[in-house]
Amino acid sequence: MSDGLDFEAVRHRLKLLRDAGDERIFENRGDVACPVCGDAFTEALETTRRTCQLSPGPSVDVCIVREPERTIVFTHA
Repeated sequence: MSDGLDFEAVRHRLKLLRDAGDERIFENRGDVACPVCGDAFTEALETTRRTCQLSPGPSVDVCIVREPERTIVFTHA
């Protein structure tokens, strides 16, 4: 399961928390599966930036998908 996620296809099951143009954060409200591990993710960060700083909590697992045009970080809390 290493493919990315088409956020527009599952948009009705997510809540857009932030859209900065080159970075979007979604909250999973519909048990959308993480394309890396198959479990439902908590939040997803989609970015086209070359660098990004994250500060997940101490008990947060992270899955990452790197595509040619974007990177997606999925959190599991």
